[in-house]
Amino acid sequence: MALIEYGSVVSSAKGSFGGIVFSSNMSGPFIRIKSSPIQPQTPAQKAIKGALTDSAKSFRDKLTATEIQEWNTFALTHFLTNRYGEQTRLAGQQWFTRLNSPLHQLHLALMPNPPADLFISAPGALSSTQNTFYPFGPLLNPDVAPPAGIWARVSASALLPISHTRPYSRSAIIASIAPGVTPPWDVTAAWIAKFGHSPAPGIIKFLVNYINAANGVRGHSTSSTCPISTAF
Repeated sequence: MALIEYGSVVSSAKGSFGGIVFSSNMSGPFIRIKSSPIQPQTPAQKAIKGALTDSAKSFRDKLTATEIQEWNTFALTHFLTNRYGEQTRLAGQQWFTRLNSPLHQLHLALMPNPPADLFISAPGALSSTQNTFYPFGPLLNPDVAPPAGIWARVSASALLPISHTRPYSRSAIIASIAPGVTPPWDVTAAWIAKFGHSPAPGIIKFLVNYINAANGVRGHSTSSTCPISTAF
């Protein structure tokens, strides 16, 4: 989805034209490609859809009127920042869903009240190496270990050719690492469970981001490319 700023020539736009949809919400105008809804197929897609659906239902069915009002009040004083550096506003239900969906995916308890803060730690730079000992899988080591209450979520690509140079590759969530597990993290078993045993040589691209269990905030991802020289 793209954002658009209107000026003196065009002041507003609605509807679709040439496969492009022009619309707006409480955060302002935006444009997106027109698409037909499809049902999620992969387990990861289904898990994300399930988390969003369950969070939306919980807001309607499980919260008291007082708790709903607390989220609506929270939305009046908390904002996101878009690509222009402008503050964008979410509704109370959107904040509830945004912060509870990561907790749902981690199988943590529902957060019925807005958090006191939106703090999240960042992993800093991420290094990845192949273990020189059995089972010879990848080890991940962030510069900043997650503090108390912070989960680490690990995504990975399949084995890619050494010649692969594109900055982005299709990845899948392979592991959620609970607070207190000290790096480096051996993610061999998690990677094999997702992609099967690895031949060699090649490279694996990893992404790690932190999730605060106290407020549901999901931080930005940091990446690393791990060279694989030994099959595992």
